[in-house]
Amino acid sequence: MSAVVAAVVVAAGRGRRLGRLEPKAFVSVAGQPLLAYSLAALRAVDGVGELVVVLPPGEERGLARCYQELLSASAVSATVAGGEERWQSVAAGLASLREPSDLVLIHDAARPLVTAELARAVIEKAAEVGAAIAAEPSTDTLKEVTAEMLIGRTLDRGRYWRAQTPQVFRRGLIMEAYAHAGRLHPTDDAQLVEALGAAVAVVPTSGPNPKVTTASDLAVVEQLLAERSAGVIREAERLSE
Repeated sequence: MSAVVAAVVVAAGRGRRLGRLEPKAFVSVAGQPLLAYSLAALRAVDGVGELVVVLPPGEERGLARCYQELLSASAVSATVAGGEERWQSVAAGLASLREPSDLVLIHDAARPLVTAELARAVIEKAAEVGAAIAAEPSTDTLKEVTAEMLIGRTLDRGRYWRAQTPQVFRRGLIMEAYAHAGRLHPTDDAQLVEALGAAVAVVPTSGPNPKVTTASDLAVVEQLLAERSAGVIREAERLSE
């Protein structure tokens, strides 16, 4: 992969809906903090150089010290304090980038099932188009609902996709897009690039890539990670026979 990629991993969520004391990205799942899985996947991708982790504001120094071994082993370039909203955390991560790169990859640590293969696919599409995101098609029937909680209309679910991360952009494009973030308060990064009128490609996910928000999400992710680990072990045993 010829493009040089800088990565911003957003691990600034406090995880209040999880009902845990520690920030969400540092909750232990299958023996490791959630953050560890994303870092391992991204470090397996050729071309990813500078890697910045955004931590909860006010806790960044303590967490960086506590998890120094993990951050060093993952060759994390820097840690930075995030903000109260996700877009503020991403903006802080972008502002902390110091090394030149062609592309910037942004990923939420709350999606620990990300794979190197998915990251590569999104990077390749972004190198071609300028911007690309991982996403999955909606499988539910979608209803547009009024303020009075009445159905206004039924949407064509075939045209709707659920945005995920990683999301990858040409560096100049995402920097320009984030200059307007304070006005738009986006819920994902592609929203800002769309507002510039730039094209954003969708890369279908080939496996589960859920976001951990609640305790039930955490249980599902833990089961999926355990199944993945068992599959890796079985494959290694098969190859050694």
